[in-house]
Amino acid sequence: ISKTIYYKNKSMHLDSYINAVISAFELIDDGLIVADSNGDISIINNYALELFSSCNLHTKSLYQLFNKNILPAVLSGHNISNLSTKINSTKIKISSMPIFENNKSIGTVIRISNKSINVPNKDTSFSKDNKPFSLNSIIGKGKQIQNIKNKIVKIQNSPSTILITGETGTGKGLLAKAIHNESSRKNKPFITVNCTSIPENLFESELFGYETGAFTGAKKEGKPGKFELANEGTLFLDEIGEMPLNLQSKLLSVLQDSTFERVGGITPINVDVRIIAATNKNLLKLIEAKQFRSDLYYRLNVIPIEIPSLKERRDDIVDIADNFLSMYSKKLNRNVNAFEDEVLEIFTRHNWPGNIRQLENTIEYAVNIADSDIISFNDLPEDLLASIESNERNGNKVKENEYNLIIETVNKYGWDVNGKTLAAKELGIGIRTLYRKLNNK
Repeated sequence: ISKTIYYKNKSMHLDSYINAVISAFELIDDGLIVADSNGDISIINNYALELFSSCNLHTKSLYQLFNKNILPAVLSGHNISNLSTKINSTKIKISSMPIFENNKSIGTVIRISNKSINVPNKDTSFSKDNKPFSLNSIIGKGKQIQNIKNKIVKIQNSPSTILITGETGTGKGLLAKAIHNESSRKNKPFITVNCTSIPENLFESELFGYETGAFTGAKKEGKPGKFELANEGTLFLDEIGEMPLNLQSKLLSVLQDSTFERVGGITPINVDVRIIAATNKNLLKLIEAKQFRSDLYYRLNVIPIEIPSLKERRDDIVDIADNFLSMYSKKLNRNVNAFEDEVLEIFTRHNWPGNIRQLENTIEYAVNIADSDIISFNDLPEDLLASIESNERNGNKVKENEYNLIIETVNKYGWDVNGKTLAAKELGIGIRTLYRKLNNK
């Protein structure tokens, strides 16, 4: 009996020690991973989880994360210092130190240096000066953007759920990050779940975690889900419109009660998580099509924020373009510091179907290509120039059809003053507008 009590107390002490180590890992700004000699991960901090958020970590193996050419060095049992590699086109530096037991390497501790990390998708967490993305990082003097900023100031510390809507490329993820960084939760985790990237059969275990033996292939120690990882912080549910219908009811339950159970578990887990959801879809239409639950929609849509498309923010385009020009000139080490007037005119006239993301990519391309310190028409991407040419052709066709309709209507009523007055009335335009359109042809 005494031996049983001894080993039980020793096990409890070890669990407390492991929990202390995990907590310490979260205080470090770099990514930290602990894995055994087979590459199976036992501990991974939130910074690393964010970096590898595009990977499916249900098996928690280094082989899911790193290039196979890197792993032999990391698992070699030797110290590795600042080994350069890329993760999803993101440059990082890896350092590792082996863990020994009885003079035998049984695992490794890996550090992913934040000094060389470029945040995925160029700017998901930081502004151009490498400070945490905040409201001040959002460029825009227009009424719509100012209204959004004012609303965020009012609700930044509220626990209420937020639903961000807007077209693809408008910056929904950046806005979610700004809300988190402005809130009292800014020093707590910000965990992102991209609802389009998780296979449906793994969705529940990714969100809520799983217990030992919950399913074939489950790790023996189980795994915390995104809700647990985001405790006391923010959980960002990107592309919420893609969430499987059968899981929406469980998400609704968690939003209402802040309690859930892991897959295969029976113990309720309480969490304090702020939910921010985002979508580029019309959720009301999905509700009509019975693809999205109305009760979940109203639970998410407590504080709605709609981001306008770039074509609705034409007055902000030049300022946004200047910001990207400064950022990429510095990042790419190019002395490019201005746009030709013709280029700025194109920027402000174009409709930007890809929104801010398309404008950003356009400027990054131009900074790479430019032969001088000023970006000219010839430095713009071919697909943008082709789109502009196509739009001009379509615009000319519309003008020609409009002119032909005006001629046909005036011929119907006559070319005297009275006839033109009647023609303008039928066309729904003023007489001066009719004269101008006739004279401009």
